[in-house]
Formats: sequence, C-alpha cells, structure tokens
Amino acid sequence: GTVVTAPPTVNAGGDVTVVVTDADLTGFGSIIVEVIVKRAGGIVEKETITLIEAPVNSGIFVAVVPSSGAPGSQGDSTLNVQPGDQIIVDYDDLIGGSGTPENNVLSITATNGAFNSVPASISVADVLSISLTDLDIAEDTRVNGSGILIVTVRNANSGETEDVTLTEDPAGSGTFTGSINTAFSGAGSSGNNNNGTLGVAVNDVVVIDYVDNLNASGGSSTITSSNISVVGGGDGTVSTASASINA
Repeated sequence: GTVVTAPPTVNAGGDVTVVVTDADLTGFGSIIVEVIVKRAGGIVEKETITLIEAPVNSGIFVAVVPSSGAPGSQGDSTLNVQPGDQIIVDYDDLIGGSGTPENNVLSITATNGAFNSVPASISVADVLSISLTDLDIAEDTRVNGSGILIVTVRNANSGETEDVTLTEDPAGSGTFTGSINTAFSGAGSSGNNNNGTLGVAVNDVVVIDYVDNLNASGGSSTITSSNISVVGGGDGTVSTASASINA
C-alpha cells in the first residue's frame, strides 16, 4: 500500500487529508492508521485515525483530520500543532508486496541527516557555526513556518556539552542553522553544561551530535560530526600610555 497526505503545507487549524491506497484490502471498508506530529526532531503526538474506503470496493481509504494551534489532549483525534511541525502517517500494511505484513509504511521517505561544512578547526573564543540538513523533514505535510532541531555540541576532552537550537532556513527546506560561542576554560577543565557557551582550550577536540529520530532505515541513530580541533586564539597586546614623571 501507499500513503499520502495533503496539502503539502497546512496552517495551524487547517485540515489534513490522509489517503491510503491498497488494492489488497479492496472491500475492507475501513482501516486504521497512526498520524504523528513531529517537532524538533521528536514525536510530540500520535493519533489513531480510522480511514473509510471511498468509493466502496475501491481499495482507497480516506480521512480528513483536523488540526489546532491550541494545546490539546492526545487521543482527541485533533492534531495539536505549531509552526514548523511535520505531520506523518504510519500505516501497517496487512498484506505487503511480498504477501506478508509490512509494518511502518510511512507517508514520507526517510533519509539520514547530515552536517554541512563542518570546520576542521576553530580558535579559542570563536563562534562555532552549525548547519545540518535532514531532507525527510521537508516532506509533506508541514505546518506553515520554520521548524527547529536540537543538536549537542560536545568538548571531547572536558566532557562539557551544550544543547544548541537550530532554526530551519529557509522554512520548509530541511536545512537548519545556528551557532554557539566558545570561551577559554583552561586545559582539561569542565565548564557548566548548557550555560550557553562552550568552554575550550588549545588542543581540545569538539564534535557535534544530532539524534536523527527517523533515519533512512526507519529507526533512530546519533549522527556525529567530524572532529573540530581547537587552535590558539589571537595574540594579546600590551601598551602603556605616555606619562611624565617628575623627580
């Protein structure tokens, strides 16, 4: 069977149409799917929705699912969404292409996320810019607006970690960008986690971790960037003002 959603982009409060086409189930009358709301890379809501075969004996099953921009309860058959959310349908096909059940047929094609242009090195006190692309997040149906993702920047020497929020730019593209400040912390010293600045020293190694909750295999995995070496900062200068000294 195949699963699609429409429209490609919906405003909070709009309806999402879910269509499953499965000739093996012609005449079943109805089927059940799970409609998922993803936000910041994770699942925030699941709704069990019944699709009705229409026309009768067509093998085409349809439901119109309402959404709301207001908070709601799971299980109320309404998708409670925010700008940038993604709506995904998960269908368990009773009779797959090989004649056996095929679970987790999705309305999107899952892909692996990947970091873009990771620098080989940074200097102490540099701003570390981060860019990541996860193309399945750009697939239908998206709630109108920019999404966000969370990555973790980690000093492999000190163990300090900083969670950094990346914002989708442009909206609907599946590419997310952000940055974090760094500051000298002394060799091997561990700063406070999640204080907004990553402590580093010369010869430290920094990496970035992204938990891809829907990878190309349909599972979850952690993607780690290549190593970022910390090199020396700029040279300091000392100056004195001219002054006259009278004996």
